[in-house]
Amino acid sequence: MVDKQRNQHYPLVPISIILSALKEDPISIKMILKHYHGYITMEWQQFF
Repeated sequence: MVDKQRNQHYPLVPISIILSALKEDPISIKMILKHYHGYITMEWQQFF
């Protein structure tokens, strides 16, 4: 079940940005990394 309240605070990355990132567009890649920065940081902290 998707938490609707969470999506209101943290919108999803538009599919057009994801597709551009897959084509190696540096601006799109930067946008995705910025969007998921908190998740990436939390995952790496588990290893140390």
